[in-house]
Amino acid sequence: MIPAIPIAHRGAHGHSRPQNSLDALTHAVELGAAFVEFDVWTAPSGQLVVSHDRPGTPRWWPWRRGRMRDDVVAPPVEPFLRVVAESKVLLNLDWKDRGHEDRVVDLLSTYGLLEQTIVSSTNPSALVALRQASPRIKTGLSIPSHPESLRGLSLSIPGVGPVPAWPLRPSRIESARGWLLKHLRVLLDGTHSNALMIHHPLADREVVRGLRAEGAGVFLWTARDVATFETLDRLGADGIATDIIARQLESERLAAPVLGYARMSWQCDGATVGTRPSPYDAPMWSLTQPTPPHG
Repeated sequence: MIPAIPIAHRGAHGHSRPQNSLDALTHAVELGAAFVEFDVWTAPSGQLVVSHDRPGTPRWWPWRRGRMRDDVVAPPVEPFLRVVAESKVLLNLDWKDRGHEDRVVDLLSTYGLLEQTIVSSTNPSALVALRQASPRIKTGLSIPSHPESLRGLSLSIPGVGPVPAWPLRPSRIESARGWLLKHLRVLLDGTHSNALMIHHPLADREVVRGLRAEGAGVFLWTARDVATFETLDRLGADGIATDIIARQLESERLAAPVLGYARMSWQCDGATVGTRPSPYDAPMWSLTQPTPPHG
């Protein structure tokens, strides 16, 4: 089984580098991450910005005695795309908005990133709009495990049956995974997606095998520690988003230095690099990395 590639979820963030910051992204690249992820919204000004929350949404700061603040300015996406383009890493752009999908495609095209980016979203209509804007774009439907979010997703895609109530309860988790396995083809076709990005409690080997049989990509989110990543890695996914990219990369290098280098130098076009074939060999969605990021 080919190990999953670690994805720097919102960059290599920490106390001095906030999530979704340019510093966090740059640090992830410096550490040797071969795959990075950040979230994108449309700001009230119309500019595309990097932020997990909708720009202008008040944020809760408990250490400020319950006061709210909305003066956090989300940075524009262009410098982030420039770093990705210059470093030749792969990108998962998590599109949080709806509308302006043509602008997302235009920006990726401007920076030469269409072939090395997969755009994910929980919004089926956004994914369809992305593929309409460019058939070349690679897209992934995000599958949440929160009951209301999962129910909303099921209602927005024709042909998808009802979701089991409270899917993460121990007594319901197998039913939830069975629901997902049953609807793989409908979820992919109904959103014109090349891959599914699954909240990891909903994934197991049968779900991964089912997606493989459909010729689709499989990504899991989000590992908060090395032990969780290693457990998820046994499922056979293509990539696993992690919040501890520095520790994950260090763990791999200590375990197998050659493996660590191979992960950094994957050329995602189905070719073999070093001793490891690329997992990105499904023709319908393979990503292309022009040159190794740290060659």
